[in-house]
Amino acid sequence: MSASPNLYENFRSECPQIPDVVLNDPANRGIKVIIIGAGVGGILHSYNIDKQCSNVQYTVYEKNSDVGGTWFENRYPGCACDVPSHNYSYHFAPNPHWPKFLSSREDIWAYLDRVCNVFNLRRNMKFESEVIEARWDDALAIWRVKIRQTIDGGSPQEIEDTCNVLWYSTGLLNKWKWPEVEGLGDFKGKLMHSASWPEEYGQESWKGQKVVVIGSGASSLQIVPSMQPHVSHMDVFVRTGIWFAPLVEEYEADYVYSEAERAAFIKDPLEIQEHIKMMEQKLNEAYPALWMKSDMQKGLRSHLEKVLDQQFQDKRLLKGYLPNFSVGCRRITPGFPYIRAVQQENVNVHFTHVTKIVPTGVIGADGVLREADTIVCATGFDTTYRPRFPIIGKYGRNLQEKWNEEATAYFGVADPDMPNFIIHGGPPGPLQNGSPMGVFHALSSYGIQMIQKLQNENIRSLRPTASALRAFDDYIQALVPHTVFSDDCRSWYRNNKTGKVTNIYPGSALHLMEMLERPRWEDYEIEYWNENRFSFMGWGYVKGLKEPGNDLTYYLTPDKIDPAWVRAVMEIETNE
Repeated sequence: MSASPNLYENFRSECPQIPDVVLNDPANRGIKVIIIGAGVGGILHSYNIDKQCSNVQYTVYEKNSDVGGTWFENRYPGCACDVPSHNYSYHFAPNPHWPKFLSSREDIWAYLDRVCNVFNLRRNMKFESEVIEARWDDALAIWRVKIRQTIDGGSPQEIEDTCNVLWYSTGLLNKWKWPEVEGLGDFKGKLMHSASWPEEYGQESWKGQKVVVIGSGASSLQIVPSMQPHVSHMDVFVRTGIWFAPLVEEYEADYVYSEAERAAFIKDPLEIQEHIKMMEQKLNEAYPALWMKSDMQKGLRSHLEKVLDQQFQDKRLLKGYLPNFSVGCRRITPGFPYIRAVQQENVNVHFTHVTKIVPTGVIGADGVLREADTIVCATGFDTTYRPRFPIIGKYGRNLQEKWNEEATAYFGVADPDMPNFIIHGGPPGPLQNGSPMGVFHALSSYGIQMIQKLQNENIRSLRPTASALRAFDDYIQALVPHTVFSDDCRSWYRNNKTGKVTNIYPGSALHLMEMLERPRWEDYEIEYWNENRFSFMGWGYVKGLKEPGNDLTYYLTPDKIDPAWVRAVMEIETNE
């Protein structure tokens, strides 16, 4: 017969410092969470709160009109993911319908939309709701969040919401920037940025035009082969060499899954799981190549040089594109369609930077004018991690100002001046060292554990100590020089003002995932609501004792019995 909490009611008045709670029961305390951003991270956190938390209310504020983040915003020609499609799927929702090895933004958005529909995740999402300020109220231990919200096409209105936990999940690649080039506003033709592409500006708009593409990053490598067949002439400006490499040797970048393959994935979940594991294995096992002067780095570099020599018939192009830095110093790109495109007769590649834009076109460092009807600035994003709005934490410290010169966070998830604040993939992030989705899940699980600790132990606030962050950063900076990320290349992994590599985690993705698996609470400054930190333990009861019929022997399971003991017992029985 189970005991009842009513047994201790007579003793409460005698011991008021012990609260009327049951150990680890979410009913003890409700928690309110605000998630900023409904991209890949925000969707994942919503799902995990639904599945792993109880008595937790959450709201997702998204500045766009629907989910998807970067996959909703970016609409340039050829926009796609440079991570294999099946490895860009949530672990709880493998997608047998991916049409290509590297899927388009349309297919990725359709997948995210389906996930939200299946799990009813939009119910807690507020769209066209841009967070414009977040401020920590230390007296009440809550975040006060200001939102500029537009409802049904009306005028924007400013509202305020509050929460116990603020989950910052805005993503890195959503704050685009124009290149710093003289005369940018003087051009009389169509001036485009890859991250702000009007949906109506399609193939018919640039067909037969003279087009200039500035940049050699991931968006340029997708735009050039998409536009090249339809323009009269294209000039491409490239400042930095590129390591073109297949992510998985067995699959070309433009590989299309057959109907038979997709049918097999649908029919047998184990089939798709094995396919995902095969590619995930290859992504993770490539990490040793990111160590400077390692045999794997040397072998990879030699192999890719031979591959590029075969791919480029024009040796001027080979010389211009072949980097003089280690493989991986910049993001490796599966860009073989791009290589084919830049070798077509209607394309000229200029290995120089743009010095000036004039009304009729572009002038490079060689002083030559290239006329254009359309200029495409594929020049990327502001990758400083600096928030686009003020986030004001403990002691009035603003994360915008802190990260203005240099951004670094404790394991990329927390900051000493921001109580009850979770960052999704902050600096240093796992941008090229293994499975991205594996790390996303680890980051989300870490955030869930923070929420549950606040709830279960009646914690007022928690934040990493400044000394823990300093020690962590010292470790990262000691490791970086031994990796290819420290080589001499133009990369957004590096702070261009200080030269310090701050944006990428130098360990493997698996390394970071293991470190995030169990939070190091000893690195945290923790304040409790109760004077005695152990008050959350209550009157000695656990959830199982609250109601009759619960299994109170849950700790006794068959898997705990050692097989060696079973064999020994059977031998005794046989001998007798």
